[in-house]
Amino acid sequence: MVRKELKGSMITILLVIILGGIIISTLKSTYLYYCGPEYKVDCYIQYLNQREYDKIYQILSTDSVKNFKGKESIEAYYKKIYEQENKLVSVDKIGRSYTTFKLKYQFANNTVKEQLEVVKEKGGWHIKFPFETSNIAVFAPLGSKIYLNSMQLTYNGATRQYEGENILPGTYLLKVIFDQGRYKDYYKVIHIPEQLSFDVPYDTAYVTIQCAPNLKVSLDQFSKVNSGNKVTFNDILLDEYKIKIEDEKGNFKTQEYAVKISKDNHNFKFKEFALTPKGEERLEKFFETFYNEYIDAISSRETKKLATYFSGAEKQTQLSEFKDWYINQKEIEQVKMNLKIGESQIDENGQIHTLIRETSELYNREYDEQLGQEAIRCYQVILDIDTTINVLEKDWKIVDRQIVQSLVAVKDQEGKWVQY
Repeated sequence: MVRKELKGSMITILLVIILGGIIISTLKSTYLYYCGPEYKVDCYIQYLNQREYDKIYQILSTDSVKNFKGKESIEAYYKKIYEQENKLVSVDKIGRSYTTFKLKYQFANNTVKEQLEVVKEKGGWHIKFPFETSNIAVFAPLGSKIYLNSMQLTYNGATRQYEGENILPGTYLLKVIFDQGRYKDYYKVIHIPEQLSFDVPYDTAYVTIQCAPNLKVSLDQFSKVNSGNKVTFNDILLDEYKIKIEDEKGNFKTQEYAVKISKDNHNFKFKEFALTPKGEERLEKFFETFYNEYIDAISSRETKKLATYFSGAEKQTQLSEFKDWYINQKEIEQVKMNLKIGESQIDENGQIHTLIRETSELYNREYDEQLGQEAIRCYQVILDIDTTINVLEKDWKIVDRQIVQSLVAVKDQEGKWVQY
């Protein structure tokens, strides 16, 4: 009797142990399931089947959706892809390889099998956003506005294309809009990622405008500063435009021209320039201050201040020539100078050319052989100098001075000028 009771107790204990092990194993399995990747995949499938896209966003990997505009954009995309573009019937899990799961999507018109990945993030498992993004490039006329649905593409001057990044797969409406009303707006349905580059079928021209440097050149609403001898505008629609050339410093008069751009007429050259009253006043002031330093340099035999009026390339040449005329082997004690400044002409490079007549009386201390002693002798020097000034830089500089005629005379004892 005792043995039977003992045997029964042992069986009971064994059953309790087995049952406890089953319970523990079940609890462990349940814990591992709910804390593991499969649970998140099952949740994803459930939410997708029930069209609960807001809940899907909560279980997506943060890193995989960081380039998108938050919850609303992700929800809108799921609705677009599974309700508007494709009628999703159901989603089922059909296989697994560790953190990669194979799903079967049953659509109204077809069946698709795709993989879904899970990643560990912030201590838990999350669904990796299952759609790969693409970049799109659209070649369109300059100045147009390009939209992919409601998203405006950005113009890249380096590639001459309108570009969009992180575009999700799907069907989009490409819109090309012209504010100026030159052409009708353009619409085209495209499919991403099947079409990642697109050329809008409008005739355009490569426009070049030659003019003086440092001037602002506008072609209607497009503007550039000419840093060389021309500016270019790429991908310009064939039409009538207004070219405007202006000096932002206000020294040159603004010019405007109406042009018709075509395949045969897209290169333009402008070389007629004129000074504004402000420019003429500044030119007059430039000559005044230059010749004040010029005369002072003769008297003082010091050219440091005078050197600031010449450009770097011509500075040494011009100062050397100045010294030959007025300083070397001379000891001038007094200078009288009369100036006659001719009309100014502006060349196609925006440089001013002015013919200046310098008439100078120079009183030079020198040895008089007839008297056998030092004496002051008066000389008259007449120079016609073609002077070129660059007025398109911040500081005006003389870039060249060419003597086109010279005459030297000396005053004799009777006070008459004798050509030297």
